[in-house]
Amino acid sequence: MPQAVQCYFDGETEAHVRTIWEAMKAEGVSAVLVDGLYRPHFTLTVGDLIDIEHAVDKLREFAAQTGEFGVQLGYMGIFTPKDNGVVYIGLTPNHALLDFHTYFQNFFKDEYQAQWSYYLPGRWIPHCTCAFRLKPEQIPAAVAVCQQFVPSLILKPSHVYEIGMVEVPGAAEIVTTDLRG
Repeated sequence: MPQAVQCYFDGETEAHVRTIWEAMKAEGVSAVLVDGLYRPHFTLTVGDLIDIEHAVDKLREFAAQTGEFGVQLGYMGIFTPKDNGVVYIGLTPNHALLDFHTYFQNFFKDEYQAQWSYYLPGRWIPHCTCAFRLKPEQIPAAVAVCQQFVPSLILKPSHVYEIGMVEVPGAAEIVTTDLRG
């Protein structure tokens, strides 16, 4: 079973994203994020770890070296793989965010047997999922729900205070650690 490393937002941003998830459920678009163990986040990588206990120690070491940081949610987007569409809020890919991701990838490169390729530097699209596992006909409704909430969320400063590791699929927590020292 693969594991993901995720970054978690400040409480205000997290609450705003959860409001979007609740609206997705209320409108009958998707209940996956509300009904699961998910937490608003963006993912740094997904893959099969060689040794989970060692990776947990390594993640704590990484957190101690990096600290909290700011991000900007700047746009809405769609991934459209067949019968697994995703509607998301994209993080503005500035140098600080891309450097953080590259530093993480270099720090963790020996921890994974294999990583999902679209999380590698140069291919990574930093985003916070609003709805997923969407069929093509559900995407317009998901976009409509997001459009109600996203304008008040984007272009406002957000912060990342925690980093964690979860099982995929399902988001069962392995560890979460604070970035604030």
